[in-house]
Amino acid sequence: IYIVVDSLRADHVSSYGYARTTTPNLDTLVAAQGARFDQATSTSGWTTPANAANMTGFTPTALNLTWTNWWYALRVNHTTLTEYMHDGGYATAAFITNGMVSCSIGFSRGFDSCIDSLATRPHSDTLALPLTTQVITWTQQYTNTQPLFLFVYYMDPHTHYNPPPPYDLMYDSTYTGTLTSEVFGDGEAVATGQIIPAPRDIEHIIA
Repeated sequence: IYIVVDSLRADHVSSYGYARTTTPNLDTLVAAQGARFDQATSTSGWTTPANAANMTGFTPTALNLTWTNWWYALRVNHTTLTEYMHDGGYATAAFITNGMVSCSIGFSRGFDSCIDSLATRPHSDTLALPLTTQVITWTQQYTNTQPLFLFVYYMDPHTHYNPPPPYDLMYDSTYTGTLTSEVFGDGEAVATGQIIPAPRDIEHIIA
């Protein structure tokens, strides 16, 4: 099972030393029982080339991916991880919530099933539950005797991020300022100086 969580910062994962307990399942099921990589850097600062690199082992430069040339990210001249798994006897399935990693731009290569119906919705902070439900429902109906390679792509931490209850108040229940997650949006107003946050506002957005 290959899980990607879009825009999740390693330094906000508790098994990497973050002071808040943010990721109890990752801590107990993955970090404590598996391998945790302390030095890992994305090959790109944005979605499509970073994920194309993950799937091929080639850098975005080698894949010839740029901001103006991303619409078919996985070209046939680079074999994907999924194709290797498929050729090795695995059944393969993908569940994706990010349109920039969608089945239609090449990320379906090697997958017997590529499901990105949730990616067609406007960006939502509440995709995790329907995605998980979609995956569990599908796997419960899986009757193939082949081993299964499953790719699951979560989108929720990506801006705009307006966490649903109980996460909206879990780490900062006393904030009374105006820079809510909804106001912060994608952060452009703060980055361009239209909004000047106070230290307490920044604390709240981080929380």
